[in-house]
Amino acid sequence: MPFIGGGGGSSSPPDNNTIIINGSGLLQVVTDAPLTNTSGVGIAGVYYNSVYAQSTITGEAPTLSSTYAQYDTGVHVFKFYDNFIGVAINASNWTTDPTVSVNNSITISGQPDRGDLIAVNAIGELDVTDCLVQSGLGTENFVMSYNGSANTPAGGSLFIASRYSSPTVTYTIEIFGGGTLGTLGTSTEAALVILSMWQDATKGYGQLNYGTIHSGTFTELPTPYLSAQNSQDASAHPFVLQWVRTRLPPPSFVMPTLAVGALITTPTATKYGYAYGLPLVLSNTQSAGTPANMQQLISTSMASYANLCNYDCSNIFFTSDSAGATELASWRESGAPTGTVEWWVNLAANTIAATVGTLTIYLWFL
Repeated sequence: MPFIGGGGGSSSPPDNNTIIINGSGLLQVVTDAPLTNTSGVGIAGVYYNSVYAQSTITGEAPTLSSTYAQYDTGVHVFKFYDNFIGVAINASNWTTDPTVSVNNSITISGQPDRGDLIAVNAIGELDVTDCLVQSGLGTENFVMSYNGSANTPAGGSLFIASRYSSPTVTYTIEIFGGGTLGTLGTSTEAALVILSMWQDATKGYGQLNYGTIHSGTFTELPTPYLSAQNSQDASAHPFVLQWVRTRLPPPSFVMPTLAVGALITTPTATKYGYAYGLPLVLSNTQSAGTPANMQQLISTSMASYANLCNYDCSNIFFTSDSAGATELASWRESGAPTGTVEWWVNLAANTIAATVGTLTIYLWFL
């Protein structure tokens, strides 16, 4: 064996086809590529320097783990987060009526009357709210709504509605009692989609799957509360929320751009052991700087680095420094090493200056 040692405490990095004992005392087998079984599925524990097993702030969306939410780090990344794990509502976050049920997601049935999910606490005035939803096949669902200080659906509320007409579901951003601000797009029936909604002093905004932003004139709610309601008509059908989160808005709601640097081919002794680093340069083109603890979307192709990735990306983590010591909380939302992967990374105290400030963070392959 070329090298047997103590991970980050060793004097030299491991080569491929190596057995090591890492800094946490875990056995690691490093090969030229992830080993798979006869079905081509990656085998846990082989070529498997899993950061998830060691970190409390590096993880993934609840549906990406074989056990629901096993490595879900959303509460460490986002301002507010709920994955509806288990079979009971988190009463610290929501109030509900009997037509709402929880089972590692939340189903809002709307029968015999309207189904309601209403937040206990207000969110930030300018926060962006995202949810992963499987829309129902009813004539109208208020999938996500902002209510005022009374925290009840009423005139002046901002909401995203879904309306089913076979074979598609159409999503719109609307004002309760005030008309439609824009059509966000469509999906096939029962598809999982990500809906986003936010407000500023003069407008309400909506977005489907991070696509085109639609907006219209809206009187801002100073203390918005989240809610979701099924339709009130007799043809209501259940819809399912998988998770709900809020995040800080980037300046002017424009995410800093991403440029991927050259792979650092000399392994670095990081906090989890030797790893290869990939610099990520974030650039802010807006006239205001980014806030502290902003959630940055990292969306990039991993195809060129697939030989460095576990099949589930569980050996990837992010830091704010080139030594791989100061870990940033991250949450893999989607994707696999053969294509584009999307993460949300909390930038902690690191901010990006205005016009055109930059910040370099690092993605590591353990």
